[in-house]
Amino acid sequence: MAGAPVYTAPAMAEVDVAGSQPRTVARVDERRTMFARAARRPGTPSYEDTYRRWPELQAADDRLRALPALCAPGGRYYDPVVSAEAETYFAAIDRLVPDADEVDRWAARLAGTDARPPPTSTPTTR
Repeated sequence: MAGAPVYTAPAMAEVDVAGSQPRTVARVDERRTMFARAARRPGTPSYEDTYRRWPELQAADDRLRALPALCAPGGRYYDPVVSAEAETYFAAIDRLVPDADEVDRWAARLAGTDARPPPTSTPTTR
């Protein structure tokens, strides 16, 4: 799709626990990941663009799209009780909100501007 933003993970340096020399990690085009492709819907510009770039992935992805949704009737291991419980957990996860101060502390630590280890906390819910 012309003019669409392209999201790629930046090349990053990894350092082992002992602090040895960093090594460069290759960039990844996240549009190629299974999770990004699963969000594409036939007939949309993003779907067309994805499979114009990677036609070898389309048949397998379309087979997966044709399967029943997670926790939906028709799946091989569908159980109404277990599925209802799982849906409750998924809904709780959607309500989690990260602690803004904790996020800022981690960001500072990762940027190298804060030498203190970040404190641990539990996420809050909305």
